[in-house]
Amino acid sequence: MALSFRMQSSNQLSVQWRTMPPPIQVGAPDTCLRYNLVALSRSGAFEKWRFREVALSRSGAFEKWRFREVALSRSGAFEKWRFREVALSRSGAFEKWRFREVALSRSGAFEKWRFREVALSRSGAFEKWRFREVALSRSGAFEKWRFREVALSRSGAFEKWRFREVALSRSGAFEKWRFREVALSRSGAFEKWRFREVALSRSGAFEKWRFREVALSRSGAFEKWRFREVALSRSGAFEKWRFREVALSRSGAFEKWRFREVALSRSGAFEKWRFREVALSRSGAFEKWRFREVALSRSGAFEKWRFREVALSRSGAFEKWRFREYVSREYVSGAKVDSLANPRGKAGHLS
Repeated sequence: MALSFRMQSSNQLSVQWRTMPPPIQVGAPDTCLRYNLVALSRSGAFEKWRFREVALSRSGAFEKWRFREVALSRSGAFEKWRFREVALSRSGAFEKWRFREVALSRSGAFEKWRFREVALSRSGAFEKWRFREVALSRSGAFEKWRFREVALSRSGAFEKWRFREVALSRSGAFEKWRFREVALSRSGAFEKWRFREVALSRSGAFEKWRFREVALSRSGAFEKWRFREVALSRSGAFEKWRFREVALSRSGAFEKWRFREVALSRSGAFEKWRFREVALSRSGAFEKWRFREVALSRSGAFEKWRFREVALSRSGAFEKWRFREYVSREYVSGAKVDSLANPRGKAGHLS
């Protein structure tokens, strides 16, 4: 053990305390070593303190190593604190490694906090890796918070990867929140990929919310892809909502594609609703295409409703085409005409 003092002036002091390991016996089957350091220094309003530890232990094929540090510094209203750890353990084909950090800093109304972790483990063909972060910052009415994670795992032909993020920020009446995820998995000819996002923002009477997803999967000649979105916005008496989807699938000569949308908007007595779909499918010489729309609008005693469809199919020299429309409550020369019983439509084919 060692203890040292150093007085640089009447207001400056430095203190260090150490514990030293015993002499190493060469050829000993088991080993346990540790080194500690505690250090303190002051200069006027400034103060710095630190603790460090290094430890090593072995027993046969097992080995464990660790480094730790705790540090603190102050100067007037400013304060900074940090903890760090690095750890490693091995036993035969197994290996585990980890890094951790916790950090805090303050200065008046400002505060910042962070946690980080990096972890790795291996055993033969298996491997797992992960990164995590949690961060928080505040200053008066402002606040920001975030969580992030990156994870990877492998075992032979199998691989899985993922990224996640959760973020929140506030300032007075304003609030914003978001979740994101990106995920990938592979195994031989199979592959799957996905992106997801959920977002929310508020400010007084205004609110906006959104969900998005993009997904892809492959396996040999088969492929499937999809995009989805759900969105909502509100402000007082106004409200708007929407759903969208785009989907594609392929397998050899077969292909199928589709777009869908559902939309709704309201404001007081007014309401508007709509559904749309576009679909396409192909297989060799055969092709089929279709468009559909359903629309509804209301305002007090007024109501209008419409359905439309356009369809086309081909196969070699054969072709068929169709258009349909149903309309309710049309205004013709000032008079209301209900055309539900008499739809307008055209159809034709060539063979």
